[in-house]
Amino acid sequence: MQLANANNTISVTDNTVLGNSIKLMFDNVAKGTYVANLIRAAVKKVYSGKISYDGGSSRQQLEFTNYLPVSIYQLHLSNGTFSKTIQVLIR
Repeated sequence: MQLANANNTISVTDNTVLGNSIKLMFDNVAKGTYVANLIRAAVKKVYSGKISYDGGSSRQQLEFTNYLPVSIYQLHLSNGTFSKTIQVLIR
């Protein structure tokens, strides 16, 4: 399992998140289909989806159809060989 470092990472581009989408920056991580799970502090999964990523540097966006209450969330991203967890504040 490859973990993020200074040369290869995924980041949230605007953290604090306003509205129903999270903007992500993929930077030189393993290409592939990533599973994205958004977990509320009480360990309740509020979103699960997939992101197709072709490698290099790329902006991606997660769109939510349901209202997300103000809270701190954990965003887990993984494609089987690379994994990253990002703390996200949604307002």
